[in-house]
Amino acid sequence: MALVTSYDSLITNLQSYNERTTTEYVDQCPTFIALAEKTFSRLIRSRETSFTTTLTTDADGYVSLPSDFLRFRSFHSLNGNLSQTLFPLAQGSIATINPIDTALPSNYVSISGNTLRVQPSFAADVVMEYDRRFVDLGPSNQTNWILEDHADLYLFGAMAQAAVWLKDGNEAAVLRQQAAEILDQINTQYGMEMYNMAGIVLEGNTP
Repeated sequence: MALVTSYDSLITNLQSYNERTTTEYVDQCPTFIALAEKTFSRLIRSRETSFTTTLTTDADGYVSLPSDFLRFRSFHSLNGNLSQTLFPLAQGSIATINPIDTALPSNYVSISGNTLRVQPSFAADVVMEYDRRFVDLGPSNQTNWILEDHADLYLFGAMAQAAVWLKDGNEAAVLRQQAAEILDQINTQYGMEMYNMAGIVLEGNTP
C-alpha cells in the first residue's frame, strides 16, 4: 500500500487494500471516511482539540457558542481582575437552585442547543475552554492534523467501515480494535502531556 498522506491517497488505499475498484465500492469510500470521522470526533482527546475563547453574554446572560464547539472543559467569568469559576448545571437545576434571577455576578452556566447562558443573568465575559471539531477530510481539504499525525487511525478506522459495508464481520472487528488501540494511545499521550508532573491546586480561599 502507498503512504497515506492525503484524502486522495487514503481513498486509493481503501481500494487497494480490499482489491475493490468497482464503481459501487469506489463511490462508498468517502462515506467510509466520514463515518470513521464521526467516531474520532466522539472519542479523540488531544491538545490539538483544546481551545480557549472568551464569550460575552448579553444582559440576559445569553451568548451563542462557537461554530466549532464540540464539548466544554471549563468555564470562568471575568469581573475586572477577578476570575470566578462557573459551575455547569442543567437549566432546570439552575432554576431550582437560583429561583430569583437577579443581576449579580454569575455562579452557574448551562448549555441548551447552541446557546450558553449564565445565571444569575448578567452581561459578562466568559472564558471557556472547550474541545473544538476538527475539519473533516474531503476533495477540497486533503489533510488535517489527525491525518498528518495519525494516518494509521484514519486508515484502520475507514477500513473498518468498509468491512462493515462488505459484510465481513470478523475483519471489521479486527480493524475496529486496531483503531481503538490507536485512539487509546492518542488519548494517553494527551493525558501525559497535560498532567505528567502536574501538582495539585486547591480551589477557593486557603488559610
